[in-house]
Amino acid sequence: MTIMKKTVSALIALLLLGACIAPTLASCQKQNTEGSATTEDTAVTEQTIVEEKGIEKIYVVRPEVASDAMMRLVNNASKVITEETGIATEVIVDLITPYEAKEGCYYVIFGDTTYAQSKALSGNAEDNKMYYSASKDHVAVYAKTEQLLTIAAEQLFAQCIKDGKFGVDEKYNSLAVDGSDYVRDGWQLNFPAFKRGQLGATVYDTGRGFDKDRDASRLQAVALITADPFREYCAQLEAAGYTKEFENEIEGDLFASFSGVLGTNIYAYFTKSKFEIKIIEDNVSAPLSKFCYELDASSNTRLYAFKLDYKSEDCFLIHLADNSWFIIDGGNTGSVGGSEYVRDMYNFMVEKSNLKEGEKLQISCWYLSHAHSDHFFGMYGLVREYGTKIEIHRVIDNTPVDGFMVCDERGKYESLLSKIKKDYDAMYLKAHTGMKVQIADMSIEVLFTQEDKIAEYYTGWTTNPNNVSLISRFDIAGLTFLGTGDNKVAEHYRYSTDKYTVDVLKIAHHYYDQTMDKFYEKLYKTGKIAYCYNPRWASTATAANNYQAPTLALFGSKYLQGYDNVIYEFYKVGSFVRMSQISC
Repeated sequence: MTIMKKTVSALIALLLLGACIAPTLASCQKQNTEGSATTEDTAVTEQTIVEEKGIEKIYVVRPEVASDAMMRLVNNASKVITEETGIATEVIVDLITPYEAKEGCYYVIFGDTTYAQSKALSGNAEDNKMYYSASKDHVAVYAKTEQLLTIAAEQLFAQCIKDGKFGVDEKYNSLAVDGSDYVRDGWQLNFPAFKRGQLGATVYDTGRGFDKDRDASRLQAVALITADPFREYCAQLEAAGYTKEFENEIEGDLFASFSGVLGTNIYAYFTKSKFEIKIIEDNVSAPLSKFCYELDASSNTRLYAFKLDYKSEDCFLIHLADNSWFIIDGGNTGSVGGSEYVRDMYNFMVEKSNLKEGEKLQISCWYLSHAHSDHFFGMYGLVREYGTKIEIHRVIDNTPVDGFMVCDERGKYESLLSKIKKDYDAMYLKAHTGMKVQIADMSIEVLFTQEDKIAEYYTGWTTNPNNVSLISRFDIAGLTFLGTGDNKVAEHYRYSTDKYTVDVLKIAHHYYDQTMDKFYEKLYKTGKIAYCYNPRWASTATAANNYQAPTLALFGSKYLQGYDNVIYEFYKVGSFVRMSQISC
């Protein structure tokens, strides 16, 4: 009993002592945080400065001489910081704005600048390593190559921006990371290398986005490869900190996309028949997760094949569940201003949207199959003539780079893209083969792009954009539609017939030739094509330039001809496809 009493008394004494000591320890810890911190305490110090005292401004620093890749990196870093945390940022050049410690300011320093923080990293840097240094007022990132610098920056930002706050972990105080797993001789893209198979020596320019002068996307191919290494590479990208945005499989072909915090977009696809992987550094697209949105299917969703106006053209208008519009191509006005065609297209969409006075017409997305004037002039006219009365939110496109494709009116195409970006701040998406896109209650699966044939046209296979038009399968609230643009190359329809069997088939290239006759015959024999539409003005459909007879004979009453005063309306009720003609 005496021993038990002594034990209890001892425990009580210890508890009282702990209660007395705890405030003292807390005080000491506070003093240590505010004074000279140990290495272990550095992360706490920086997080406290950022999150509690607050950073009023972050300077994003670049070297005086900066490549397009460096400019994208610093601009994206600045944008991400402001958007995610609300902290004001400014991109500065090292020689113009010297480093100066300021209360409430922080420096994010990229590459080999003249700042002492950079020089401390670059002085003894080794190949294939990524370096970081950090303190209470800066973090510096350095690597000898743009590839590793971009990877290092992506990995840093994946960790330093969380829950709307900016903070740098203590491990970045002085850190060197081995990047040898990410590099390969001949690899030129700014993310981890694909290290298996036979790497192609050519890096292909796959074309611009909104900005002609700065945008560029690049592609490298790897031959002699199978599906398993492709899957391993996808796993490596995720392990390296890139987020998988999308994956798809079409008859053994594999497709996947990944994004980094600072705007790195990676698209990769494996073609089973060629034992080949194509890997794309997409520097122009918004991430799919931001570009896409989904709504429940609406019974009011419709596909309209719009009237013709001048020679031949494609213009399909899709009215979506949110009362917005998806425009495929846009047709040919025959002129670029004062067009009755553009007026009628605008008024038709306004009427179907039941807009009130002063309400703007919402165009959720413009999809361009290829940059020929008979496919985009209508959109050019709509933006020029009704620009203040509409909003354009997205653009889907994949037009090859100058010098390989002879696009008539390319200047107007480029100015149209630039104006859409400037006036509407729209998002851009470069369509890649195998990609799936969701817009409201409509989905798109891209089945062919110019990237499938990029090696061939680089060596002179074709200079005609018709031959690399996008081919896509649309599901419009249950109604399926095959958008072919002017792609009349039969081998580009390489998947099984089922993939191209749809409710509404659009004849490619206005039927200027007979190269697709066998393909259309296969589709007809499925018995599942409800309508075959040829956007070719009947008065110009002569034997000399329009070989429509075989398909007309096949489809009979299901064959629809474009006219200058008719709009075809398509929709689905249960399993039945409905079509009506609207006179205009």
